[in-house]
Amino acid sequence: MRQIGPDEEFPGTPVVTMGTFDGVHRGHQGLLGRAQELAATLATDWVVVTFDPPPSVVLRGEAAPLQLTPLEEKLWWLERWGVPAVAVIPFTPELAAWPGERFLDEVVAGRLHARAVVEGPNFSYGAGGRGNMDSLTAWGAAWGVQVESVGPVGAPGSRGALLSSSRIRRAVGEQDLAAAAASLGRPYAAAGQVVPGDGRGRTIGVPTANLALPPEKLMPPAGVYAGWAWTAECRWAAVANFGWRPTFGGQVPRLEVHLLDAAPDLSLYGMRLTMSLAVAVRPERRFDSAEALVAQIRDDIALVRALRAEDQLPDPDGVFGQRAP
Repeated sequence: MRQIGPDEEFPGTPVVTMGTFDGVHRGHQGLLGRAQELAATLATDWVVVTFDPPPSVVLRGEAAPLQLTPLEEKLWWLERWGVPAVAVIPFTPELAAWPGERFLDEVVAGRLHARAVVEGPNFSYGAGGRGNMDSLTAWGAAWGVQVESVGPVGAPGSRGALLSSSRIRRAVGEQDLAAAAASLGRPYAAAGQVVPGDGRGRTIGVPTANLALPPEKLMPPAGVYAGWAWTAECRWAAVANFGWRPTFGGQVPRLEVHLLDAAPDLSLYGMRLTMSLAVAVRPERRFDSAEALVAQIRDDIALVRALRAEDQLPDPDGVFGQRAP
C-alpha cells in the first residue's frame, strides 16, 4: 500500500474517500468497497484519506476516546482490505480551524486531484464540522468532481441503530466480543512490537510474547482471552492474558501471548505480533502461588486446544479474508 506524504501530489485523478476509519469496521468497509467499485468503473485509482492524530484528540484532548485501531494497526487493516494508497493528514489545531472549502480545494482537489469522492450520509468536515454532504455535493458540482453518498449500515442486532466506532468501543469495554466482532466483520484484535518482559513465563514452562501496545489503544477488561496470533509469516492458536499480573505484583498492564505449538527456540523480539481477542476465557485474578497459576494456565491452554479442535476459534481475518489482495 502506497503512503502519500503530507505535501505530496498524487499523480492521477483518483476516487477519494475520507474519514477517521477507527476500527475499519463494516460501515467503513462499505465506503471502501464503493470507492473501489467506482474507481474500476472510471478506470482510475482510489485513495483513502485519514488523519493522525484522530480529530477527537485535538478537539477533545484528554476526553478523546481510546482508539480501536491506532494508526499503524489501522493502516495494516486498510492494506489487508486491499486499499492501494492512503494519505495520512497530520491533524493540528490549525487544520481544525480551516473552513471545509479550503481543505477540499487545497487537499482533495489541489494535491490529490480527486475525480470522485465517496462518503457516508453523515459525513462532516471543516471547522466545527459545518461541512456536510450537501455542501460537499455543491463543491463537487463546481469543481467537476463526482460525489456519491453510501447508505448507512445498521449495527447488528440493534433494531435500527447505526453502526459506529463508538458502539464498538462500548462493546469492547463491556467485553461483548461477539457484538464487537459482528460490527467489525472480524474479531477484535491488538497489535504491537514484541519486547522483553520479566522472563518469568519461560521459567514456569509457559513462554509468552509481551506486546508493547500503543497507550491510545482500547483494550477489553483485564482477563484471559483465546484467539489467533500472527506475524507477517506465521499464525498460531494462542491464549493471552491482559492485565496487571496480580500474582506477581505487576504495576503496569500488559498483553502477554502464549503461542500454542510454537517452536521451543522461537524468538519474536522486535517483530510485530497481532492477537485476536476472540473469546473471553476468564477474568484475571490473583493466585496464592506460582504453581496454582501454572495449573490454571494449563487448563486455559487445554480450553484453547479444544476450541481449535472444534473449529470454535473465529477466523481472525473475518470478511477481510475474502478481500485480501
